[in-house]
Amino acid sequence: MNDNPPVFDRSIYQQSIPENENIDTIILQIHASDRDEGENARISYSIDDPSSTFRINEHTGEIYLLKSLDYEKIRSYSISITGLFILSFCYYIN
Repeated sequence: MNDNPPVFDRSIYQQSIPENENIDTIILQIHASDRDEGENARISYSIDDPSSTFRINEHTGEIYLLKSLDYEKIRSYSISITGLFILSFCYYIN
């Protein structure tokens, strides 16, 4: 049964990133856990990033830099990460 929602290790993650950081570098890894067991404990991560500067690996929670940073133009970024439990369905049709 999948009746427990994912819970993040922290409610807020903060990370300083050098302005000259290389593109496609992992800048942070987030983690959530689920009290369910086995397949019901699998979590899928998604990102809401209006600037399209970051992407997330939906399986590992690794956040990557997609574009160069320019501190003079944008001093900070705020993104939202969601952790969803994965539901698996199996239908049998006779």
